[in-house]
Amino acid sequence: DKGAMNILSADGVSRKPGVAVAYRVTAGSMTYVMKDGKPAGWNASGKGVFTMATGAAAALAGKTFTWTGYGTGPRSYILESKVD
Repeated sequence: DKGAMNILSADGVSRKPGVAVAYRVTAGSMTYVMKDGKPAGWNASGKGVFTMATGAAAALAGKTFTWTGYGTGPRSYILESKVD
């Protein structure tokens, strides 16, 4: 809708040796960044929940988080999350 979007759902898994964390995004929004009338990037934010966690991250299971993100170039981005 004119460069503004609602994120309906997303999920994923993050892993490193001995640790695995699964998460689900429960709410979010995203907007395009325009430059000279053309899309030049994006900004996004939302909320989520850690649905499963093992190893050193086991304490995250069931906790909620907020996140923000933005595009840094073609197929690259930065996402930051904060446990509530």
